[in-house]
Amino acid sequence: GTIGSSIAHELNNPLGGILSFVQLIKMDLPKDSPFLPDMLEMEKAVHRSKDIIQNLLQFTRSPEFSAKDDFFLNEILLKAIQLQQLQLKTKNIQLNIQNPMPHCPMTGNASLILQSLQNILYLWFESIAENLIPSVDKRNSAEISILETPTSYEIHLLDNSTVANELQSPLWASVSLDLTKKIIFEHGGKLDFMRDSGPFHGVKITFSRPVFR
Repeated sequence: GTIGSSIAHELNNPLGGILSFVQLIKMDLPKDSPFLPDMLEMEKAVHRSKDIIQNLLQFTRSPEFSAKDDFFLNEILLKAIQLQQLQLKTKNIQLNIQNPMPHCPMTGNASLILQSLQNILYLWFESIAENLIPSVDKRNSAEISILETPTSYEIHLLDNSTVANELQSPLWASVSLDLTKKIIFEHGGKLDFMRDSGPFHGVKITFSRPVFR
């Protein structure tokens, strides 16, 4: 967290300068300039980078445990996935993400939920990387989705790895997971392993659907 925060702060300033110069160049270019599409792509890339940094800063902050916010579960999950992009690439995992995801409004500590989901994703990717069955394109297969029921929200993390190897991995007995389970439980949720989901299996995180007055 400390390293991540330092990196995020160091990158923010130069990115702001790059964005300013790109926008100035874009303003000076005529609309039919062959360089304009490149400037637009550069501007989009800077904005994407700034979004990643903001997610990283949110993850590295020390949250007030009693703080409560209104937030959308899908947005927190997507931020957690974004923080794991490097891990996905190094593990050669092809991740399929439900699009669009339901919004799933919740009340609680958004920062703690983000850290919990990020930790679960990290453990999941680590535990399945060596046991996934390669797909046709030689990459590993995993998928993430959110299911809404009348009483709950269910986050499904599914993969085609070997069940025994995945569920018996020592990673799932880590101290960090105990804390993660506690945070999820305090937000009306629970963590389960899915063994009977057709060709896929994996992890299910269930949150009780809040009642808004």
